[in-house]
Amino acid sequence: GVGATTLAAAKLRRRGLGVRRRGRTALFGRGGGLERAPALAFASSGLVVGVAAGLLLAAVASDVLAGAHVVGVVDSAAHTAVSEGLSLEQRQAVDSVSNALDTAAQALAYLAALALLVLRRDPAALCMPVGFEGVKAAYRVLKTAIHRIRPSDILPDVSFPSAHTTRFTFCVVVLACVLLPRLLDQQEPMGSATEGEGGMDENRVPTSVGAERWLLTGIAGWFIMGSTRVLADAHWVSDTLAGASLGTGTVVAAETAFVAVASSLL
Repeated sequence: GVGATTLAAAKLRRRGLGVRRRGRTALFGRGGGLERAPALAFASSGLVVGVAAGLLLAAVASDVLAGAHVVGVVDSAAHTAVSEGLSLEQRQAVDSVSNALDTAAQALAYLAALALLVLRRDPAALCMPVGFEGVKAAYRVLKTAIHRIRPSDILPDVSFPSAHTTRFTFCVVVLACVLLPRLLDQQEPMGSATEGEGGMDENRVPTSVGAERWLLTGIAGWFIMGSTRVLADAHWVSDTLAGASLGTGTVVAAETAFVAVASSLL
């Protein structure tokens, strides 16, 4: 009858399209994984780190454009230490290591995104390809606009921000803070609600990872790739700091945009 049809429709909506519960909406894919959580609750932890990263990028870029009066002290000291302490062959070897790390991080991030899309049917996987193309476009614009000379002639193009550090940090952060938590279905209880006359079973709504993970992962990406780029004498320290800030901030922006789009579709 009508009651059975209504109950069946409610079950289908819950299984494939989501269930509205006490003012918030949770979207679950085929495997039960997270596809959408409350926008504020889900994005706020990363949003704090993203805003801080954006402000840091703006501050470093402004100082570089003004003549690097602040960051130039550290930049010059690091360049002098590297150029005097490492031979050309050693710097080229470090450059090769950074290239390998960059390639590996991209491959792992794309594989995780593909797995999330195939196994969980979670559109958050699109944060990787869409965000990655966005961050590449951003650093190309900055390189052209700022046109900073590299500390050495190991590479022929301009240096600010470090493209390697931007890409690597983006991939590390998107892996640790967006893709793997969803793929592994890490979740925290956020309450439950019922819908319809018969009610629905209690569910746990996954939430975003904490701000600490966003921050520490961004710092780790900067330290790992940034140090290799400085040791290769391919970048100033401030180039790598700006790159890590840009990479981290772009992941936050991509995830926040995903949450907003998912919200608008429900």
